[in-house]
Amino acid sequence: MGSRTRRKLLPNGRNQQGRFVKLEHFEMNCPAYREMSLAGKVSLMEFRRRYDGGNNGEISFSVRELAGRLNCSINTAHKAIKELERLGWIKAAVKGTFTRKNRHATTWILTNQPLGDELPTKEYARWRPEN
Repeated sequence: MGSRTRRKLLPNGRNQQGRFVKLEHFEMNCPAYREMSLAGKVSLMEFRRRYDGGNNGEISFSVRELAGRLNCSINTAHKAIKELERLGWIKAAVKGTFTRKNRHATTWILTNQPLGDELPTKEYARWRPEN
């Protein structure tokens, strides 16, 4: 008889296999993905990397953090975030502030994931280039 190994389960019932970032084929075929710059595509992967299955709408990511993750300028990271917003991949949940007393990054919503009890909006799937 073959030996069966049981996989350890996490408290949420999932197994302990490595985490991954998912990009569906239909997403890659969307005009919103094909239109995206390379910096935008890599930024999308970084945003999705921060999603843990329950924190949509609370994904904190500043322009400076993204620039550090991508090893690029702050200007390039800012353009990538604006591009993701324009194409419908992400939405700002709470805008960040940068004052002396109150510093916090913008928190983001991934449109491909549910937000609480709401279904994913997937706005990128409906985006079309302007003529």
